[in-house]
Amino acid sequence: MFSKRNVCCIVLARKNSKGLKNKNLKKIMGKPLIYYPIFSAINVKEISSVYFNSDSEEMLKYVKKKFNKCILYKRPKKLGSDKSSSYDVLFEMIKKLNLQKNFNYFVLLEPTSPLTTNFDIKKALNKILNHKNATSLLSVYDATTPNSHFSFNLKGEFLKPRIPRNQFNLRRQDLKTNYYIDGSMYISKISSYLKYKNFTQNKTIFYKNTKIKSYQIDDEVDFKIVSFLARDYFLKSS
Repeated sequence: MFSKRNVCCIVLARKNSKGLKNKNLKKIMGKPLIYYPIFSAINVKEISSVYFNSDSEEMLKYVKKKFNKCILYKRPKKLGSDKSSSYDVLFEMIKKLNLQKNFNYFVLLEPTSPLTTNFDIKKALNKILNHKNATSLLSVYDATTPNSHFSFNLKGEFLKPRIPRNQFNLRRQDLKTNYYIDGSMYISKISSYLKYKNFTQNKTIFYKNTKIKSYQIDDEVDFKIVSFLARDYFLKSS
């Protein structure tokens, strides 16, 4: 097994969002989206410290009032624009707090995936921390349908298939399984994340999510779908 001192969690929540205004403060089941990743992470005993990174005073105040175990980190203004990458934000925080010295691994969670629970995080952590070679883990979803096999490029106003046309006759059952990153959870050794500047590394393993938990909130339609799924999911889980 492993020592819980090795693992921390970072929750990122930016103030401004283009796709859905004040997205991270929108409520599902009476709680803002920022509530869910923090609540889940705090209830994973393998995680010893949970950090909330935001440039929003309103969000920081809410988290301070709601979660006294969560460590607040105010994001610098220069990293508050939509041009700042997650790596820029994480790198600045890791170096500033010297997290690479205190922890071996970190979990990244975002409010846009509120259905990720402490049980999901625990399972994923157990998988990577008990793996001999893996340096990172991505949560993925089986995307055999729709399949990238049937994707196109555009040439002018016409669709150009990426594969030979005769392969479009394949049955769904004959297609290779595709996986995509669903954004609900990322885990990495801090050292390898700083090296690759990404969670996709040479030795990346996966945690397979269910379809319900793979939905990520980017716009109003996503929010309505996840709100509906959350009511049903949490009622069944209670």
